[in-house]
Amino acid sequence: MCHWRWVQSLPVPVRFSNQAPSRAAIEMFEHAIESDPSFAVAHAWLACGLGQAMAYQPDEYDALLNGAQAAAERGLELDPSDSECLRILAKTKATAGSCSMPCLPP
Repeated sequence: MCHWRWVQSLPVPVRFSNQAPSRAAIEMFEHAIESDPSFAVAHAWLACGLGQAMAYQPDEYDALLNGAQAAAERGLELDPSDSECLRILAKTKATAGSCSMPCLPP
């Protein structure tokens, strides 16, 4: 949970405004998931960080998008009613152009 507090402590424009905070956030959410794999919101925010990284790593766009979608889907598997997981999964699907696919797990 301390990783989440660190990200929340950053001013909103700085959280993912450039590559260094984006990479740091990804690493912290990966660590949070290692510490508590059942923390659905950490998966959702990892997806968000990966999505932001797409702007700074265009050569890895597809891999980052796939990773973001997988992380959001995992968060939703853990907590099907979590609004952040739903919102971020919808965003990854919209980015991938697959909005016709259902956002909820079967």
